Amino acid sequence: MPTRRRLVLLFALGALLLGLVAAGAAGAAPAPSSAAAGTPVVTGLSGAFFFALGDDGALYTYDGGSGDTEVYPPLPDTPPAPENPGPPQPLVRGLTGRVLRVAPDGTQRVVAA
Repeated sequence: MPTRRRLVLLFALGALLLGLVAAGAAGAAPAPSSAAAGTPVVTGLSGAFFFALGDDGALYTYDGGSGDTEVYPPLPDTPPAPENPGPPQPLVRGLTGRVLRVAPDGTQRVVAA
């Protein structure tokens, strides 16, 4: 590649990079303060996932529950969980899952169990 073409290409790439950096700095949002970090809308769940907002403004979520009376020992070669360096814990399962509706005022109602 001729030297002139290389210089033009490098100049163009540099200008593009500089433009992207300037645009990112101009549009960067300020870091949230600790007071604006968020407010819990529902507590007391154990294993909640699959969140959805309804047309009525309510939050719907599936709470997996804490298990029940079915206890299965861990397999012999199960490694410990990263957050729990002790021996592997048994698997507990059961019929404790539920779908919750959390109204805009915070009241909870079990929709399905």
